[in-house]
Amino acid sequence: LRFIAQPALESCLEPVRQVFDASRFSEFHTFLDGVMNVWVGLGDEETLTLTHVKSAAAIGAKMMRQLKQHEYQIEASGIIDLYGIDSVYDLCTGIELGLYQYEGCYSNAKEKYSYTAFLQGFEDQHQPEIQELVNKSVVVAQNVMMARDWVNMPGNLLNPIALAKHVVEAGKEAGSQGCRCRTSQKAGHEPLPERWAEQ
Repeated sequence: LRFIAQPALESCLEPVRQVFDASRFSEFHTFLDGVMNVWVGLGDEETLTLTHVKSAAAIGAKMMRQLKQHEYQIEASGIIDLYGIDSVYDLCTGIELGLYQYEGCYSNAKEKYSYTAFLQGFEDQHQPEIQELVNKSVVVAQNVMMARDWVNMPGNLLNPIALAKHVVEAGKEAGSQGCRCRTSQKAGHEPLPERWAEQ
């Protein structure tokens, strides 16, 4: 999996340059020398932001899933050269969030996609720092996906009281002390059904 800005396109093989312009969020894959290559364009470097990097990583991850690739390398040197080691956080968060799919409330459960991604393009001495950034990105992405699950859950399964219980439970699991939720009645709104009343 490679992320490439337009100026770096000159270093690519001629057959790739003929069909891929590296415009922002463009995608292209090829099978060269027995290796699957997936390219995601970053566009011009002048307007490129880490938000674009995160979105490009999400696009690349979705493409790897569509191509049924469960183990792949991520060439991150171009992004690390532009933004430094901290950009690994945005790359990894983008990959995790890009693979999100709501898996609840279906009669036929969707097959879970598992993958292993190997980051390339940094010095070995940065390995502990990189691992810390990867761990942080996974925790943040997992909690964002938990919130997405709650948003996608049907209202008959996740009423305000059930949502409050989920939030309290998640807070306890995260080690938060004193995480409490309350539903209350606002003036002028229809009263909550009796069965939703706070216990």
